[in-house]
Amino acid sequence: MLTHSRRVATDQLAGIAAQVAFGSPAIVASLVLARLADLRLIHDLAIAFGLTATVFVAASFNLSQYLALWGLRDFSTDAFWANRAVSASAASVIAVILLRWYGVDPHLAVLASLMKFTDSFADLRFGLRLLTGSTHDAMRLLLRWSLARVGIFMVGTFAAAALGWTGERALLVGGVLQFVCLMPWRTAPRVRMDRSTIRSASELGRGAAHLAVAATASGLLVTTPRLIIPGLAPLGDLGYYGIVFVASTVIGMSFNVAWFRLASATRDSDPLGALRQFLLEGAVLTVLLLGGLWLSVPLVARLYGTDATSLGAVFVPVGAALVVLYFVMALANMLKTARYRLLESTAYLAAAASLVGFAELFHSLIAGILVASLVLAGFVVG
Repeated sequence: MLTHSRRVATDQLAGIAAQVAFGSPAIVASLVLARLADLRLIHDLAIAFGLTATVFVAASFNLSQYLALWGLRDFSTDAFWANRAVSASAASVIAVILLRWYGVDPHLAVLASLMKFTDSFADLRFGLRLLTGSTHDAMRLLLRWSLARVGIFMVGTFAAAALGWTGERALLVGGVLQFVCLMPWRTAPRVRMDRSTIRSASELGRGAAHLAVAATASGLLVTTPRLIIPGLAPLGDLGYYGIVFVASTVIGMSFNVAWFRLASATRDSDPLGALRQFLLEGAVLTVLLLGGLWLSVPLVARLYGTDATSLGAVFVPVGAALVVLYFVMALANMLKTARYRLLESTAYLAAAASLVGFAELFHSLIAGILVASLVLAGFVVG
């Protein structure tokens, strides 16, 4: 029993490291903005990454989640790549237009689009490793790739900053460099875009459309707090909220690791046992994350060069509410297996509507997030 628990803890820590490394460009970018630009631009950055992620999942389904749930061994690689190439290209353009319409800094809009374009192709390698190997092997692959990407991104960004470029411009240089060096299109096989391939890609997209809809609704729920906070908080606090939203990358990715293991076990054999294990792991992880939020305030304040008391007044309570929300969202992922294919999407949209309504009613983002969590939990239990 002790050996099993130790292995689970080791896998969880390795998985969290891989997932955090995958999302680390947003954290690095926020630190650069805090030091070289205006702290409030971090809120713009959080919106840019959130909305861009939502647009990308709307355009193309998340292969790694599909594989984790069903194995999906009978699909054409050519069809998948054709589907992903077209959808990712379209999503890049749509995301930049949407972010500019919303008023996000153009450099940050393009940066987020480049990052997600690269992510969308890394998803295939991660997903295929889930298909052919263990979750642990897939996480190791993701960790190596993510560390290489963030290293290239930091080199480009700091080199541009050393030449006197402003924070957001330096970040864009780093984003372009990681895109060119990793060249995501080079990881794809040569795909002939003939009628047969296009037809297969279309069929693949239609077959997974409900997953794309659910992922889009999930992305909207995650991004909603970032969009409504300017109407709820003082302008001077937006930078603090931006830091919380960027830090929520660690929270969400932590629960993702446990969810992948749950999904794989559900696919293979014992769904109830896997669910009980996830509830136990999730509860422990929730306590650890809540404690980590409280203990990390001085360190986070030092990293961002801001006042710890002012940051803590936002970072701890809002972060705690987001921990609860992400835990329930990880459980809601299992609604993908429900008979009613749009149940998961309905749950996320109802939670997002509740979040907006109650946040505006009580003029409190925390109240909105907690009510949204309760609504989502109702769908899971029901």
